[in-house]
Amino acid sequence: MSSTAATEMRRLEPTRRFRWRTLSDVWRYRELLYFLVWRDVKVRYKQTTLGAGWAIVQPVMSMAVFTIFFGKFARMETAGYLQGQLLRDIDAVSMAHALEVRVPFVDHRLAAAIWPALGQHASLLEGKRLLRESLPTMRDGMAGRPKRAFTLPFDTWMRGGLRETTLRGIESSVALGWINARAAASVWGDFERGRAHWSRAWGLSVLGQFLQEAL
Repeated sequence: MSSTAATEMRRLEPTRRFRWRTLSDVWRYRELLYFLVWRDVKVRYKQTTLGAGWAIVQPVMSMAVFTIFFGKFARMETAGYLQGQLLRDIDAVSMAHALEVRVPFVDHRLAAAIWPALGQHASLLEGKRLLRESLPTMRDGMAGRPKRAFTLPFDTWMRGGLRETTLRGIESSVALGWINARAAASVWGDFERGRAHWSRAWGLSVLGQFLQEAL
């Protein structure tokens, strides 16, 4: 006959809730806890002059760097590139595709007064009906026209009243050595022939005028 020895299995599982016995175990093995903590502190700050004080100095210095430098950079980004370039590009691209990106400004008192009743008449919101009926006259086709980008007529101005001013700015860029004369003449020639966007010639002109006043 073969006999199988009985085996005992013990499973260790974490407790699902806090028990006061845990604190008693920590207190019982407090010397081991102290040794492990002190070992980590000595290894981490062994070669530092400030010792454990570096744990306080380091986050304070990081906070100062983030506040002073990155705070100023963020303000410069918001005041410069965001306002002058990103918002303009967002408006131009969204209007070209008839999209509403920015949240429109609506008086909350006006919205509270008209929206509950207006929401029951969806036909008033189609085809700009409220706008058409509120104006005495409107050109034919204007109400159904999709959104489109808008810009100032710099192209027309630079071919007319701003021509001499633009040329003086480009000449200043060349005279101060920032732009090659042949390249500047090529940009202006392409603009006059309609092969280059007005912003290329205008950018050279603005650069020359800025350098003339700053230097």
